[in-house]
Amino acid sequence: MTISWLRDLIIVIFGVLGIAALVLGTILACAVYRRMRRIFDSVEEAAANLKEVTVFIKEEVAKPLARLAMMVQGIQQGMNVVNQWFEKHRKKEADNE
Repeated sequence: MTISWLRDLIIVIFGVLGIAALVLGTILACAVYRRMRRIFDSVEEAAANLKEVTVFIKEEVAKPLARLAMMVQGIQQGMNVVNQWFEKHRKKEADNE
């Protein structure tokens, strides 16, 4: 057994171990990819559901509330105008007396 034979044996052993490590790494990467793909699909589905809920809330809750708020604000401004008009007439009547 010479030193060159030992060198060649070590090279072969490391080559076989390297190939085994690459095959094992590839198998693990595929397994992780499959699991992560399921998770990503679930996340995409959840995001789509969340988008649907958001659109529903916007259309069915937020817009009607905004319209109601605008109507209330308009009524309040109208009442303020009427109140100011009556105040002017009260002041004129008080000044005339």
